[in-house]
Parts: sequence; C-alpha cells; structure tokens
Amino acid sequence: MSHTPDLSSHEGLLPPREPFRPAAWLVALLIHLGLLGLLAWATHWAVDTPAGEAVVAEVWDSTPSEEGQSGTGGGQSAPEATAAPTTAAAAPTEADVADARHAAEAQQARAAAHAAQLAAARQAREQAREAVRQQAEAQQAQEEARQQAEAREKERARKTEEAAQARQRHLQAMAEARQAAQQQEADVALRRQRHLLQQKQEAHAAEQARRQAQAAQAEAERQAHAAQLKKARQQEAAARAAEARKARATAAAQAKAQARAEAASAARSQARAAAAAAAQKAKAEKMAAARIAREKARAEAGRQSEIARMARMAAGTSLGGSGGDAHARGTGAGGKGQKGTGKDATSRGGFSASYAARVRNRVYPNIRFHGGNDGAPVTVVRVRAGADGHILFSRVVKPSTDSDWDQAVLNALERTGTLPADVDGQVPQVPFTITFKRH
Repeated sequence: MSHTPDLSSHEGLLPPREPFRPAAWLVALLIHLGLLGLLAWATHWAVDTPAGEAVVAEVWDSTPSEEGQSGTGGGQSAPEATAAPTTAAAAPTEADVADARHAAEAQQARAAAHAAQLAAARQAREQAREAVRQQAEAQQAQEEARQQAEAREKERARKTEEAAQARQRHLQAMAEARQAAQQQEADVALRRQRHLLQQKQEAHAAEQARRQAQAAQAEAERQAHAAQLKKARQQEAAARAAEARKARATAAAQAKAQARAEAASAARSQARAAAAAAAQKAKAEKMAAARIAREKARAEAGRQSEIARMARMAAGTSLGGSGGDAHARGTGAGGKGQKGTGKDATSRGGFSASYAARVRNRVYPNIRFHGGNDGAPVTVVRVRAGADGHILFSRVVKPSTDSDWDQAVLNALERTGTLPADVDGQVPQVPFTITFKRH
C-alpha cells in the first residue's frame, strides 16, 4: 500500500524517515557546505575591498527622503545623522569611514547569510517535494509492476490449468479408447474360445454317437452270431454282452471324465496354443478325415473278417462239437489275458506275444506329454477293442507316480482310436493289459 505524505503541514515537506537514504543526506550536506563556502567567500570579498573605494562609494545626502529611500532600496540602513554638518564641504573622518565600512560588511554578511538560508530552505523544500514525488512515483511504479506481475501470474496459472485440463481430457480419452479396444479384444477372444469349445463338444458328441452306433452294431452282430451257436455258446455270448454293456458304461463314464479333463486342459493350454490353433485345427480335421476313412476301411475289413470267422466257426461246429468246446475254452482263457503264438492265439481268444509291441508302436506316437524330466513313470492300462479294432474302453489299472503321464497315455489311446490286427489278421476282442513306460 502506497503512503501519500500530507503536503499541507510542515512535516509533509520533509523527506520520509524510512527507509534511510544516504544519498539524500549526502546531497543535503554538500548543499550546506556550498552555502557556507559562499558565505565565507562573500565575507572575505567585503573585507578585501579597498578603503578608498568604500569612501568614494558612500556619498552622504542630507535629504531626509533620499536617506529613507536609500535605506529601503539597497537593503542597508544609512547611519542616522544626529546633527547636521557644520559645513557642507567637511569630509568624514577615517574612524567614521571604518565604522561605516564595518557596518556595511556586517549588513552584507547578514544579507548574504539570510539569502543563503532562504535559498537552502527553498532548495531543501524543492528537494523534499522531488523526493516525495519520486517516492510516490516509485511506489506507484512498484504497485503497477506488482499488479502486472500478478496479472501475468494469474494468466500463466490460467493457461497452465487449461493445459493440464486439456491434457487430462486427452489422457482420459486415450484411456477410454484403450479400454474399449481391450474390451473388444476380450470379447473377440471369448467368442473364439466359445466357438472352439462348441466345435470340440460337437465333434466329441459325434464321435460318441459313432462309437455307440458301432458298439450297438457289434453287439447286434455278436447276438446274431450267438443265436446260431449252441446252448453253451449262447450263455457265453450273454456273458460277453453283459461285459460289453458294462464296458460301454465304463467307457461312457471315462469318456465324460476325459472330456472334462480335456476341457480343463484345453482351457489351461488355450492361451499357449492360441497362435497354433488354426494350424492345429486344420491338421486335426485332416487327421480326423483320414482316421474316419481308415476306420471305415478297417470296419469293413473287420466285418468281412468277422463274417469269415463266423463261417469258419459254423463250419467247425458242423464238423464236430469238440472244436466248438475248444474254442469256447480258448475264449475264456483269452478273457483273462492268456497269450498265444501264431494263428492259435486268436482261435483260443488270446493274442500273440508280439501283439503288445504292435499296440505300443501304434499308441506311442500319439502321446503328448510335456511334464518334467524327473523319473520314468510306468502306467498299466486295460484295453478292449471290437471286431473292427475300434477301442471300446480303456482305463488305468495301475497308475504311475505321475498323474499327467497317466492322462497322457489315455489321451493317446483316444487319439489312436483303433488297434492293429494280430498276426492272424484279426483284432483280439478280449480285455488285455498293456504297460506304457516313459522313454
């Protein structure tokens, strides 16, 4: 807040006391010293004036009116004439001249001092007014500068705030756009996952229907064949049919469990296999088409083989009852996993010694195991196939120390689908166990 001095009072003419200004005091001191020097010079000049000049300069006039005028006009008071001179031609004495000269010098000195004081006072007042004016101007300039600075600061703050708000709006728009893009990508990925899962479920359902149809067809064929056999063979066929139904129920339960396990495994590995999903799907479709074609060919070959076998069995039955009894006994032994060699193996219901190696060679390439390298797990699996070689059921009878390896073996059997024929060209139709060891 600026301070305006009161110029109507004497104190308003004085310079402000605060703050202390050495320059103003120095200027005032120099002015007073100059005035004192001027007064001293005037006094010295009056003393050094010659006496003759002073006498000549002072001419006394006896006229009263002229004495009064000379006293007021020159600023000097003429000596009073107490008495008129006796003669007009009488000259003043030396003492009178000296007194007059001293009186004139004193009067001049007083006049010079008074003039100097007046000039100093006038100059001091002017300097005080100038200092007050300068101070007021400086304060006004400071106030204007402060107001301008505040205005600039407010403008800068406003611009900064507007820039920050604009940047915030820009960042928020970018974040919203990025979130929308991420949401869209997530929706696309979810739809893709649902589509793949639906396709897999449909394929699995179709495969299950096909297997059930094949199993039903095989069962019907077995029942028709059993009807043509003797009474003893009918009982054995009934036992086989019961075992087949149990096997189908077990296979269906295992298939459901396997489907759930595969769905969980697919969900875990879907993120890792997303890049190769398209190629794998094409490969799977190609393999499925090839496998369907192979299964159809093998089913036809198995059906023809079964017809031929049934014809041979019917021929053997017609030749003599002993052959049929031997075949019945051979099948029962094979059901317990009895092994044989050559063509006598399947004729007794068993399988040759090299058949397990054939099955392993067929299944091992389909094992997909990505577990650790610790240990060599060994899994024993019980398997049964139909006349066409199609696997009816498979389950682990002796698990290993690694459950992932057990599941990988079951998945490999599922991928294999059909078992190879034995040395006699036929697929053993009795349950048997086979051991899978990790290499």
